[in-house]
Amino acid sequence: MANRREFARRGQWQLAFLLLLLIVFGGSVSAKKKQAAAPQALVAGTVFHTSGGSLRGVQVIVFDEARPKKKLRSVTDGRGEFAVRVPSGEAHYVVRASAKGFVSAEKKVRIYGMEKVNVNLILLSQKQGEKKQGEK
Repeated sequence: MANRREFARRGQWQLAFLLLLLIVFGGSVSAKKKQAAAPQALVAGTVFHTSGGSLRGVQVIVFDEARPKKKLRSVTDGRGEFAVRVPSGEAHYVVRASAKGFVSAEKKVRIYGMEKVNVNLILLSQKQGEKKQGEK
């Protein structure tokens, strides 16, 4: 009989301890779930060189013309693709791509809301860029 009482007391303590853990850690998890993520838009695209192939490892910077100090950065993958999430809502963004040995290129895009905007950029090699400057 004494063993059953002792076992019941231990079980009560274990149950109380588990409930306490659930309250402490379960409350923090549910608080995090309640915070909704801000709506976002996506600026994505591909960077090519003039012969038509994609470029890997190109630095891509995206910034709002109204707030040029806040820059979002990405690097193109093996297929020359990049993607940057920006706050949704009407805004004008500049997308700039640069890589060693190439002349930087940029395009302006306009975001209206929660959407995806595709941007394709073509980088000229330094030699091609110098030829173009000489022609002007």
